[in-house]
Amino acid sequence: MASEAAGSRSGCGVRGCLIGCLVPIALLVIGFVLVRPTLQEQWTRWRAENPWVDQVPGVAAVLRDMAAGSDGAESDTRSGRPRNSKSREGVNDKAAMPPDLPIWPRPQSETFSAGNGHAAAYQQVSAPSDSVLRYFRRSMPAKGWRLDKERKGAGGVLLLYRKGDRMARVEVVTDAAGTEVWLRSRVATGAPEE
Repeated sequence: MASEAAGSRSGCGVRGCLIGCLVPIALLVIGFVLVRPTLQEQWTRWRAENPWVDQVPGVAAVLRDMAAGSDGAESDTRSGRPRNSKSREGVNDKAAMPPDLPIWPRPQSETFSAGNGHAAAYQQVSAPSDSVLRYFRRSMPAKGWRLDKERKGAGGVLLLYRKGDRMARVEVVTDAAGTEVWLRSRVATGAPEE
């Protein structure tokens, strides 16, 4: 009889399945409740020791824009229109930059790309970001640019300017060595750049 009862049973039964499922879930919940404060404390300490972590989203957006020539790759997410994905040719020559685009006067290092209808500059400066922002907030309007938008993010501050049919982006990002300045200008092709 015992062999008949054992032979007619297959599987683990309701109680066995519930125990098999609920025990791991209960252990995960208990582990999460007990371990989470420690992990959160370690994460906060690690972010304090590595401030660059907070700048990653802003820098990633800047690099994405630079790689896509400030126009993106396939299509504009707001309008669905195709974007210009051609790479932009330019020269690494400060003298080729448009004269109405102010450039930080004393950078530690810099690189340029000036071409037909666009200009870009990257500068690493030792001045604090507040000083750099004050400089561009004064000098852009002095050269005829109108502030369109200002945005603050985890990585820094983005200033969007317009002048006639042109647009300019000034991004100021604080890093361990000082401040990074990304300046880009192009002929506007529709909706404001964000």
